[in-house]
Amino acid sequence: MLTVREFEIIHKILNEKESIRIKDLSEEFNVSIRTIKYNLNNVRSWFEDNHIELFSQPNRGIWIECDEEKRNRTKNLLIDLKRNQLFPNQNFRINKFLIRLMIQDEYVTASEIADYLKVSRNTIINDIGDMEKALQPWLIELEKKNRFGYRLKGKEIHVRLLSENLIRKNLTNEDLYRMNNRLKEDNDSDDKLMLDAPYVDIYKLIEKHAKQILEDQWNNLHPSLDVVGILIRMCVMITRLNSGSTIGEYKIVGELDLEGADFSFPLALMQSVCSDLQFPLLKDELSYIEGTYNLENNKIDFPRVTEQIIKYVSKKENIDYVKDKKLYIDLLNHLTLRFQKGDAYLIEKNPFTSRIKKNHFSLFTSISEASQQYFPNSIIIVQDSFISYIALHFLNAYEGLMKKRKTVRVLYVCATGRGAAKVIQKEIEKKINNLEFVGHCSLMEVESRCNEKKPDIIVSVFPIQSKIPVIVVEPIPTDNNIQSICEWVRELSQIKLNSIEGSLMLRKKNVEEQDHEDVSQEMIISGFTFMSEFLEAFSPYIVKERKKALILHIFLMIHRCYFEKQYEQNISVKNHHIKYFEEIRAVCKKCEIYLNEAEMIALSQYLI
Repeated sequence: MLTVREFEIIHKILNEKESIRIKDLSEEFNVSIRTIKYNLNNVRSWFEDNHIELFSQPNRGIWIECDEEKRNRTKNLLIDLKRNQLFPNQNFRINKFLIRLMIQDEYVTASEIADYLKVSRNTIINDIGDMEKALQPWLIELEKKNRFGYRLKGKEIHVRLLSENLIRKNLTNEDLYRMNNRLKEDNDSDDKLMLDAPYVDIYKLIEKHAKQILEDQWNNLHPSLDVVGILIRMCVMITRLNSGSTIGEYKIVGELDLEGADFSFPLALMQSVCSDLQFPLLKDELSYIEGTYNLENNKIDFPRVTEQIIKYVSKKENIDYVKDKKLYIDLLNHLTLRFQKGDAYLIEKNPFTSRIKKNHFSLFTSISEASQQYFPNSIIIVQDSFISYIALHFLNAYEGLMKKRKTVRVLYVCATGRGAAKVIQKEIEKKINNLEFVGHCSLMEVESRCNEKKPDIIVSVFPIQSKIPVIVVEPIPTDNNIQSICEWVRELSQIKLNSIEGSLMLRKKNVEEQDHEDVSQEMIISGFTFMSEFLEAFSPYIVKERKKALILHIFLMIHRCYFEKQYEQNISVKNHHIKYFEEIRAVCKKCEIYLNEAEMIALSQYLI
């Protein structure tokens, strides 16, 4: 079985015509490069089982080469796999449980879902707490009744918005493009729909009616009309009506409402589908399909709300965003366009969401709080994707403010001014971004250096008497030391540093930012660790004359791994060497090092 992440990687590869970098996959799925490489073992095997070669090349990435027909056939196989064979992780299980609750108004037991997903009842019970948290932003509760099970409790519009979100979150831009093209094709497309089973047949029926209506009306549609979005909402509406759940009042669209009206695709589609399924044509249902049901956006004073959000975030983050007039203009335009008529229920997909929440959690939280306070009646505001789009405006403004703001000048002091002071500087500047190094010095030089360099603060391993603020730290700075420096920096620069993990100002360490000394040290330690474990595991099988060559090979191998330049070419291997692969993998796992098959074959050549 594939994991959900492996499924999503395969889906992404099939939808991309160009190569995909492993580093980009790592950032998208918010896991390490090493984890992605382990996932690629199963991904490669799956492609091999389906007679497709997965190519990989350092500095280029991974890709497949096949014609469009075979690519589409494989996509359809993948969709069937998702329904039948995908290993259900927690998010997958929660989504399936929620979909089941949405397509029926009756209670559903944990045992029924467990049987459906082929997991234990205890697994489902353990998911309930996280499911309740997932429902909170949608203002929906999970109602529990002993011996009956669970069902959703909340406004119908909220349940439908969540349904639409669950459908859309699994659709890539490629999927949406293909769904749009299906509407223009004369015959039924062979492409399978990337939808959960309960929605597929209903969507196909709606799609059939849409094709008939659009056959002569494509040119009459507004360019910005989200046709696929309307079909998805129609699909949600039908499933909810089938469960006996209507939205709003039970008022029929009358002939007087239709007289003199221009062509409306949502109305034409509703008339056709409801007539086929013998459902009444309800006013509030039509408003939902059009995206205007219960819409209170006309009451929102967008200039005032924009100003309030900026002030709120500025106060919470202690960053004067109010000074940035461009932020106000950009954010006002974004909010105004976002809430224009017909766009109220759009479920957005934001590729930056996970990265923003991870690296800028404090800012994300502040914007979320402000949005909930100043948009109290707009449920869409509380969604992570929307908050992340607003956060992008603030991050752009932040970069501008940082360029204008004076950095804090630091003098580092130790006994000699050469040893500990340099270590302290490196450790601190890896984690705090807005510091300007003005020098190292010894205890004897402090006064003269302060007169010469004019530092804002002194960071020292000794308690020093000085008119300039002194922060005493350990030779290897602790988290408390870092926090003390953050507090001084905040006071001096009027920029709040919230925490070591979440602050905008804290530097995220990556390969590009490490200096050569750090890189060399890390590779030496990794090489020594791997060599020790390998020699211990394979000592009886190493030829004495090859030992020195093996040690050199290991250090060069670690260098290749570090810069993602592992062997790719095929290396001949004797059958008896294959038996060592599992033991080599065990050593790799222990040392947290990923080796591809070519590297393992090369290592095995040193064993008898």
